[in-house]
Amino acid sequence: MWVDRAHDILVSGRAAGSSDKGMLVPLGYLYKIKMKGMIMHYLLFYDVVPDYLDRRAKFRKEHLDLCWQACSRGELILGGALADPVDGAVLLFQGDSPEVAERFAAADPFVRNGLVTKWRVRTWTTVVGETATSPVKLSG
Repeated sequence: MWVDRAHDILVSGRAAGSSDKGMLVPLGYLYKIKMKGMIMHYLLFYDVVPDYLDRRAKFRKEHLDLCWQACSRGELILGGALADPVDGAVLLFQGDSPEVAERFAAADPFVRNGLVTKWRVRTWTTVVGETATSPVKLSG
């Protein structure tokens, strides 16, 4: 049985979908089992050209349209430029592989038109918060 989120794994202290003799989960811990199709978070980091603020206006509408489309598909969660100094940007994606962020970067007009000098995707293990993909709660 495949699950989409860590909170779907536990049901009454037993692994979801298991028999009455299924594996018990130790009290006080929430374990996440990484499974095929598991939703994870990915951070897309952009390094930008020194004159990024001056050059972005020409491509900003197309970039923001792409962002909002990714949001409507449930892929992009948050995104924005870093401040003081504006030397990069960070976008938070969710999906079952880093390809969701990689595809976005490949299509982004900021990347295609040279405003982004370097980009990289990192898996982000989120452990606290309502949408954490690997929630950890330790009791006592």
